[in-house]
Amino acid sequence: MTEIQNAGASDADAGPATPGHPGILRALLGRQAGVPFYPAGKLRPDVTAGHWRSDGFDCYFYAPLRAPAGLLSIRFAATLPDAGEDHHDRWRLYFDIGEGFREEDSLAIPFSGGRIEIATIIDLPAPARAFRIDPCETPCRFVLHALGLSPLAAAPSHSPTVLNQIADLHRRGVLGQKLLRAGGMLLRGDWSGLRQRLAPGRLGEAAAYGDWLQQRVMTEDLRWRFVAKSAGFPLRPCFSVIMPTFNSPPAFLEMAIESVLAQTYPDWELLAVDDGSTDRTTRRILDRFSARDPRIRPIFLPENGGIARASNAALAQAGGDYVALLDHDDLLAPHALHAFAAAINRDPRADWLYSDEDKIDEKGRRSAPFFKPDWSPAYFLSCMYSCHLGVYRTSLAKSLGGFRPDYDFAQDYDLALRFAAATRHVVHIPDILYHWRTLPQSTASGSQAKPRAELAARRAVQDFVDRSRYGGSVVAGPLPGTHRVRFGIVGQPLVSIAIPTAGHRSGTAGESWYVLDLVRSIRERSTYPNIEIVVAENGDLAPDLERALRSENVRLVRYESQLFNLSDKMNLLAEAARGDYLLLLNDDIRVISRGWLEEMLMWCQQDGISGAGAKLFFPDGRIQHAGVLLLGQGPSHPYYLHPASEIGQVCSAVVPRDYSAVTGACVMVRRADFLAIGGFDPAYRINYNDIDFCLRLNVHTGGHFVFTPYACLEHHESVSRPEPAPDELRRFNRQWAHLVGLDPFYNINLSQNAACFRVNHQSPPLEALYDL
Repeated sequence: MTEIQNAGASDADAGPATPGHPGILRALLGRQAGVPFYPAGKLRPDVTAGHWRSDGFDCYFYAPLRAPAGLLSIRFAATLPDAGEDHHDRWRLYFDIGEGFREEDSLAIPFSGGRIEIATIIDLPAPARAFRIDPCETPCRFVLHALGLSPLAAAPSHSPTVLNQIADLHRRGVLGQKLLRAGGMLLRGDWSGLRQRLAPGRLGEAAAYGDWLQQRVMTEDLRWRFVAKSAGFPLRPCFSVIMPTFNSPPAFLEMAIESVLAQTYPDWELLAVDDGSTDRTTRRILDRFSARDPRIRPIFLPENGGIARASNAALAQAGGDYVALLDHDDLLAPHALHAFAAAINRDPRADWLYSDEDKIDEKGRRSAPFFKPDWSPAYFLSCMYSCHLGVYRTSLAKSLGGFRPDYDFAQDYDLALRFAAATRHVVHIPDILYHWRTLPQSTASGSQAKPRAELAARRAVQDFVDRSRYGGSVVAGPLPGTHRVRFGIVGQPLVSIAIPTAGHRSGTAGESWYVLDLVRSIRERSTYPNIEIVVAENGDLAPDLERALRSENVRLVRYESQLFNLSDKMNLLAEAARGDYLLLLNDDIRVISRGWLEEMLMWCQQDGISGAGAKLFFPDGRIQHAGVLLLGQGPSHPYYLHPASEIGQVCSAVVPRDYSAVTGACVMVRRADFLAIGGFDPAYRINYNDIDFCLRLNVHTGGHFVFTPYACLEHHESVSRPEPAPDELRRFNRQWAHLVGLDPFYNINLSQNAACFRVNHQSPPLEALYDL
């Protein structure tokens, strides 16, 4: 059973009273929830139109709504015309998850006075097949204005509306600056840039990528500049391109080979392994190309043994320093191997390198660019985001045993996972060097292989987890092709939950306090047993609040200062805490998901991880926090104000992802690390102290932060905080100028003006990127 306090719904949700008639009630509520709510039991219409009467027992509304496990948005508004200001009662929402309507599977909604409004989110522990809402526990007469239940399951990604973007710009105080910049683009005639900013959704993305491609056409002059540049490389790594074939489509096979022949960097060999093709056309094509260029070395296997065995046959004969994996119908960019050779010259220790990629159809049209982050181990365990083009040090690939046939259909992911366990020298090249072929028949031909590939991939991730010192389990992720890792927790360390508060009241009538709502939600929703709660207050708590907090076993510390400084207050909490791990929480937060502490703690215990952040939602279900990006304009929230159903760029809003920083509204770190760097910098009195802290902690640990969507909380955002000082953003951007606009967990080819993963039409041209 869970209890929450009123969260305040919009007045727009409270419609006029309607006649006390079930049909009209269903019409009213159907607009909110999409399903009918049926009055049942002893609930009956009152003689006054639009009113209902409950005697407090066996009176309820029933909704035959099926909802998946996970987040459920609840919006609810009602008035009790006979209730006075001193009236206290509660409604209760039940969800049937297979055991009927039980009190342990319910949400209590307490209220005071004559009006009750709710806009909140709960986390269903299992799929629900029906809901029931019981009015007051005592006899009452009421008017039901709005009642909406909406599952927040993952849905296709949508771009934020213009209004959402304007709200985000206004929140960060840069709206005027952006309007001036747009005006300047108009005066300069920069129609391409203006179109990218104004075009909605996929239309705008496609136009922006078209512009990006136009700036990167490989001219003959540019080709010779690449050739001249590579001739001066001190290191001349040789690449063995491994390409298994089996009854390959002739035209696409020829194009794949031609893309290798077209490389501006000459030190390569193509090991084309035919895995027992029954169509002799494949062999004829390979023989013809090998006669044309001796660097093409076909290998013919007598029978089909699977892609891993074919790849191993090529690996055994590879003479190059690195192997590159190419599918038989895909294409390499002309400068692909040059880019990898240049990266190896910059970092000769590189064991594994990967690039960005896009899709290409049968007519040669390119789309769906995937501009990737630098090495992101948490993200990689959820999906093989690195994928194409992958280049691996040959000696290490052989020492790890090459490709394992038991993981056919996911053999490259399995190899990459073993590389991830064996080396830290992973390099990302932020350029699209691989074109993944999409064909009309691919969905049909792959319908049986895809589940097999996903299961093989999950076994590979489980093998990685089993070999780690933590152990754990791997289950299906939120979307096909994704995985969820649950690492084991080492020991049972004390987690100190540190909360600064000003003691602001919550609820429409101020019947409770935000900090008390938070503490109660921690006690009710947490399953990790070894915690302490420490609250820093300003010496002016209401006596009732102080008594209530102490009754919840909260330890209070006094913060005294004539000028409010959030950094000083957080440092005071860290000093007072006793735990091995420190969880910083704003007081205007409420816990949604069970297991949230274990989820954050398991990431905090991983090597190379500075700390962990959670997924935060506004009470209306929109996203408030899903990581922090350091764009050219400063720290920015990806997916801010997007719906909870937002998937993000290649699932990055619904699976754990690596970031340079997360919000201090909910962040867990090792307390020893916090103290070692001196905690928050008091120079940042209000804003950006948390991001500055994250970046300094990364320097100290040599790691980074992980955002996890499996720890979900509700956040009212800054109801307890004064307005920020205007100079703090300028100070931050100056101090971290070497990272602002160059975030390793973003991509230089993406927009630096909005955290929406849009293509940046002002990305550096090839000449600048490769210093030609």
